[in-house]
Amino acid sequence: MTDEGPSREGWSRRRSPATDHNACPCGDNPSVSDSLPIDLGDVVLRRVGPQDIGPICDYNALPEMAEYQRWTTTQLRDSVEAQAESDHPGLALWAVVLKAENRVVGDCQITIEDWETRQAVIGYSIHPDYWGRSYGTRAVRTLVDFGFGTMNLHRIFAGTDPRNERSVRLLERIGFRREAHFVEDFLVDGEWVDSYVYAILQKEWSEGADA
Repeated sequence: MTDEGPSREGWSRRRSPATDHNACPCGDNPSVSDSLPIDLGDVVLRRVGPQDIGPICDYNALPEMAEYQRWTTTQLRDSVEAQAESDHPGLALWAVVLKAENRVVGDCQITIEDWETRQAVIGYSIHPDYWGRSYGTRAVRTLVDFGFGTMNLHRIFAGTDPRNERSVRLLERIGFRREAHFVEDFLVDGEWVDSYVYAILQKEWSEGADA
């Protein structure tokens, strides 16, 4: 069984990429859009554009998606709009498009947190109607490949609500290890909730690929 629920519980949607471009680990041509689109067979990964803002906000507002998310509808829309128009070299926001329907069924994002130490955070979400089809797993695995390969990152991490079992299983399936369990570190609608932090290093990812 494949599981790929949302994992953006306040970790990447509301984060801005680091601003020290001089320390960019990506080389002389750091544009994160240079390698797009990426064809994964039945789905394609491409840069999010203005036409995708509505669909992304709509499926992220569904009850199944909103259960573990930590942003308001306004925060989400403002963030997606800004990122869809951004050419920042430390940010990649991709749409997951089902080719047979020409429909955006998900999105994933990587944001460099610190140029000097080459660390970034990822987030992802898949429309609930398309859970269980491995779209999220394949998209996130490709995103991490991109982060360690094209962006030459040292460490990639993700945050998730411990109750979000689909997201936890996805991260563990692709090789991320749990680094932290923060207790009641986030206040959502008057309720204190916990957070897990998962991470993987470039050398660990390479070792897994070679295994």
